[in-house]
Amino acid sequence: MSTQSLPAEKRRRASVGGAAALASLLVLLPAASASAAEHVWYYGDTASSVTRYEPASSQTKQRSGVNAEVFNISSTAQTTVWLGSYYTTGGYSANLTGPLGYSVTKAKWVWLISPNDPGKLPFRVAITRPGGGGMRAAESEPEIGKEAHLAAVDGTAFRVDYGDDRVTLFADSGDFSGSTWASLDDFEKHGITIRFAGPNGAVQAHLLPDGFASADELAALGLTSIGENLYLGSTDVKSGIVEIPSAEAARDGRGALQLAIYGDPGA
Repeated sequence: MSTQSLPAEKRRRASVGGAAALASLLVLLPAASASAAEHVWYYGDTASSVTRYEPASSQTKQRSGVNAEVFNISSTAQTTVWLGSYYTTGGYSANLTGPLGYSVTKAKWVWLISPNDPGKLPFRVAITRPGGGGMRAAESEPEIGKEAHLAAVDGTAFRVDYGDDRVTLFADSGDFSGSTWASLDDFEKHGITIRFAGPNGAVQAHLLPDGFASADELAALGLTSIGENLYLGSTDVKSGIVEIPSAEAARDGRGALQLAIYGDPGA
């Protein structure tokens, strides 16, 4: 089945199977939707590892946040947004909020399987601010599920929101908050990884579903348990996908589990 024949939400999250597949993938730009009072400064096809810089015409608008999303790919994507010198890195989505001001933004996505693949996918970047302020008003408010505080490490607090169709992981430090979300299906297969660089430096954390892997299997990867299903990882790593040959996953037919690891996103 082609990605274009899937329902809209599933089409956005169709997994890409190889480098050639991404290069030849024919995509349609999905209808834009606003998640807050926002100004979309980029919305178009973009190749992996290409940084999009906020245009001068957008920099005159006040903002308190920036978000980006790449479509038609699974959690093998790495998306980063910058608000001034701070950033959030997530899977196919990344969000960062901070004080209201004029901090310049930029964004990029990387295909972890083949970072320099020339194929292009739809990519959307927007700045946000509370209320209208001349920006596009939200069309609908996101559904809020069960939110829980998980842990705090070195000045950064982690919390999670379990919604009806997605799981969102937040990292909060001072006046800044980063987040990334994944569909329930992707969460069960990959968990969620967030890399957040705020006022207290860079941290990387992994939120995993129940029964994802044993504590010993995760400890072997250098992950430290800091809360319920939440693990702290090193920031001194290279980006990639780590396969965990979990015995429990093998028993229920899932095979090797895949966990995203995010290195320094660079410029």
